[in-house]
Amino acid sequence: MINGSSSAADIFGALLKTFEELFEIPPEDVHLHSNLYEEMDLDSLDAADMRAQLQEVVGRSIPESQFQDVRTVDDVVRLLQRVVAA
Repeated sequence: MINGSSSAADIFGALLKTFEELFEIPPEDVHLHSNLYEEMDLDSLDAADMRAQLQEVVGRSIPESQFQDVRTVDDVVRLLQRVVAA
């Protein structure tokens, strides 16, 4: 579980597992600069599934309005850092 003491590397590791489990994207194909929609070919339904999964991982609600702004894997890492720090 990701919590307030989790590092960016811990969060990235959790994301790698999420991408592999939900979308069958191999971890070696995921980089911080990867664009979720253009490079990883995710769509809005995939993003909703990812948000739901990540809410379970962090044990907190992730506002949909904030999640709509993410475009890269790094954006997701930074959003999760803010969510768990709050």
